[in-house]
Parts: sequence; structure tokens; C-alpha cells
Amino acid sequence: MAFRHLDLFSGIGGFAYAAQQVWDDDYECVGFVEIDPFCQAVLKLRFPGVPIHDDIKTFGGEQGEPIGEESRIDLLTGGFPCQPFSAAGLRRGKADNRWLWKDMLRVIQEVRPSWIIAENVYGLLTMQGGLVFDEIISDMENEGYEVQPFIIPACAKNAPHRRDRVWIIGNATETRLQKSPAEEQQESVQDAERRNRTDVNNTAIRSEDQEREIQEWQNAESNRSDSPDRGDVNNTNSRRQTWRIDWRDVALATCIRGVDDGISARLDGLELSAAKHRMERIRALGNSIIPQIAIELMMGIKYATEKTEQGAMG
Repeated sequence: MAFRHLDLFSGIGGFAYAAQQVWDDDYECVGFVEIDPFCQAVLKLRFPGVPIHDDIKTFGGEQGEPIGEESRIDLLTGGFPCQPFSAAGLRRGKADNRWLWKDMLRVIQEVRPSWIIAENVYGLLTMQGGLVFDEIISDMENEGYEVQPFIIPACAKNAPHRRDRVWIIGNATETRLQKSPAEEQQESVQDAERRNRTDVNNTAIRSEDQEREIQEWQNAESNRSDSPDRGDVNNTNSRRQTWRIDWRDVALATCIRGVDDGISARLDGLELSAAKHRMERIRALGNSIIPQIAIELMMGIKYATEKTEQGAMG
């Protein structure tokens, strides 16, 4: 039985490439959702015959392309855009029409995949004092997923730049897999009502605690700013590089600006040639995931899936 994959915010197909390497002949990509014309052209070239939908907002649902009940989805992946929270993106936050997590969540609710891999910038952890990240995790847990986030840099797979990224893995619990879509929808409504009753108090308490932690961290960084060993790789866990401007502004902007967290120093500031699509290629690569990291995560998913199947057979 083929391992079926739906890829949202597909870019040039980093997740699909990784899944191909892991599942090989047992892999089937059932669809891409990607709005950029250049990336669409790359997907058509590299993954011929795979359907491409151009807008997450019209994908699925009553008015959109049918998903969910018509086919089983084993893995859903997506690196949803982070521009709404960046300085260059004018920081409209969740009011920005580029804030697409809720659209990804809607597709998750309709598709009900067994596994989810979401990827985003490191700055996601501190957006609005950490509340945005908390909301994403809570949304996934409320949909019946066991969730585990990781912070993995590109250099972990020998890339020439650090580029910390947040990877969020979700695995559907047995209870979720046994429920019908109608039961899922009813429980989602009930969960939303419960959250609304507690959000006011929780938000106030959580915001104060997180702002205090951020302030303590910044004070500690300020005291270490002149330390000669602050770039020591062996001390990465205890010391982070101190930016001359607000480090949160830099982290939030890395999805669309070339800084040390994003595009490799070998490409950042590179004078572009007149070669066809040179600019589009550089931008697409800068926005892409690191497939080698996705491969490692998918190998874990494959192992867990095989162990579960063996247990069911035994």
C-alpha cells in the first residue's frame, strides 16, 4: 500500500523530494498547494502528473477541491508563511491575509492525516510573546494529535549556514483515527467553547510570564555582549549571538530577508547574473526547507509506522 502525501505551501518540492527518498516506490504524492508560478513550474518538471492547486484558501471545503473522505492521507506537510509577523511584512499579525495557519488547520481537519510535519522560522517561538506558537500547538492537540516540536539548524546536516528552524511533528492518536468527521467537528466546536471561557485569564498570566522570561534573557545577553567566546560553537546551548538590533526583529524577518539565519553567506549579497530565472531560483532556494532534515524526520515516521503495523499484525 502506497504511503500517501499531501504537500501544502510546497515551494520547489523539498518535502516531496525527501519523502521520495524515504518511501521510494511505495511513495505517492497526491497533490501540491503552491501559489508561486515559478515554483509551480519546478513542481511540474520534477513531479509530473501530480495535481497542483494554486490557492490554499480555495483548497478543500464545500466550494473547493474535494479532499478528506475521498482518499486516505498518511502525511501532510507544510511550511506556512511567516511574513505577517516580520518587520518587513508590517507586522499585521493574524489580521494579515498572509497568515495562513488557520487555512492549513482547516485542511488538517478535512484530510485527517495520520502524520503532520510543519516547518517555520525560529522567530515563531517568540511571536506575540510566544502565544502564536502556543496556539498552533494547542490547535493540533485539540484535533487529536500528539505534538512534538524541534529546533534543528541547517548546519546539523552540514549546510554552510546555521539557519535554525522550528519543525513540528504531529501524530494522530488512535482515538482520532477511529472518529468520523462529524464527531471530529462536534468535538472541535466544544473545544472552541471551552477555550473561549478560559482564554482571557490564561492569556494574561501566560503573557506576563513569557514577557518576564524574555526580559531576563535579554538582560543576560546584554551582560555577555562583549564576551570574546560568545560565538563558541561548544557553548551554543548556553550562549546565543547578540544582535546589535532587537534579536526578535531579526528572527521574525528571516523568512524574507537575507541574514545569517536564512540564506547562506555564499549566496547572501551575491550579484545576480542575467541568467534566465536567476532571481526566482535564488528566492525559491532561500524559501525552501532543508530536505536532508526532513528525510531524518520521515525516517522516524517510517520506523514508527512499521512498528505499529507489526504490532497490529502480531
